[in-house]
Amino acid sequence: MTTETKPTLRNEEAAERRTNIAGWVCKTCRRFFGDEDGAERMARYCCEKDHACDTEGCTTRAEKPYIYCPPCIAGRDRARWEALVAVPWDGETPLCLHDSDVFFHDEDALQDYLDEHGLKREEIRLVICVEEKPRSFDMVDHLSDYLDPDGGFGDDGECREIDKTVNDWIEKNVPTMWTTGTKRPTAESLPEPTVPQVSNPEVTQEPLPPDWDESPKGCWAPHPLTRTICQLPPDGHEVHKNKPSTATWIECWR
Repeated sequence: MTTETKPTLRNEEAAERRTNIAGWVCKTCRRFFGDEDGAERMARYCCEKDHACDTEGCTTRAEKPYIYCPPCIAGRDRARWEALVAVPWDGETPLCLHDSDVFFHDEDALQDYLDEHGLKREEIRLVICVEEKPRSFDMVDHLSDYLDPDGGFGDDGECREIDKTVNDWIEKNVPTMWTTGTKRPTAESLPEPTVPQVSNPEVTQEPLPPDWDESPKGCWAPHPLTRTICQLPPDGHEVHKNKPSTATWIECWR
């Protein structure tokens, strides 16, 4: 059976104009998608602003390129996280955010993240990490793109010694790497969040003395019957200008 090859044409003869065609066209860019199955969907999707969410019964619009609206995406993500097996956390294995590259190697790192983003522990979805072993070294595999596949190199074990040397070095020197696991920590096994303690060793407060004469002395804060005493040397008072102290603004008078 022979396949007939159509001859190529010169540029002047390689196209023709037809008027008897029908199909779906994008109204924005005028791209023609034909009339086959799926052509309507492709034409509507081409330059769209948004479309109906694929969740049955949802009336919220989804933006391109997503097929679900933001609330449905969030709900589906949470459902996938809740479907993970919950196990007690040992307090040492790193944690990470679900579907994210944010990792926490200790409790302090987790607490810093919560403080920085103004989040509560129950507002994030944590996953217990698992150790990811580095790939073992194999000289034959390393040279596979160079060697003749039928040459028999390595069949007699001539690479066994160097393979062991390299793999021993990898095991001894390559640091432990972690990746997202398939289990989440139980809420009871997580440490209680700490309340950040606001402290400023350079500024202290003391009751206003009876003989206070209202003249500028040190740093002053508008607290009734209190004054803020600056502990910095005279040439360092500039740093206290407009510096918040115990949730108030203080001014340096020196």
